Amino acid sequence: MDALTPPPDRYRIMERFLRQEFRRFDVRPRELLLVDALLDISYGWGQSSVKVPTLELLQGLTGIPIKNLNDALQALVMMQIVSVDLVEGGPAYLINPHTDQWRCRTHVTRESVKEAIAFLRQHNSLGPDPSLTPPTV
Repeated sequence: MDALTPPPDRYRIMERFLRQEFRRFDVRPRELLLVDALLDISYGWGQSSVKVPTLELLQGLTGIPIKNLNDALQALVMMQIVSVDLVEGGPAYLINPHTDQWRCRTHVTRESVKEAIAFLRQHNSLGPDPSLTPPTV
């Protein structure tokens, strides 16, 4: 699948769910930017992980200096948000889809996000939001 082909629905649903979940957590702006880029090039391309042979490529996507990329990746791995596997072609990055396993503080609860989105969707005459239910992995 190339970058212009839309990902299958299950990947789009998972990407949207993970973005909504990630906003609930107390992370640094660089970590947020890095996860956002990894979501774009993994789930956004219709796959759960992505091989990135060099940190310079992630720097090109995010603008984050290499040293800070290393620090952000280490923090995300420690929080169990991202895992890194060494595979042929370079490290493969995977966003852990099991957000209940993430080890960091939250700003808001999942329930408060659901309530706010449900209210806003109703207020804007939209139907229920299917992305509020965790997709199966």
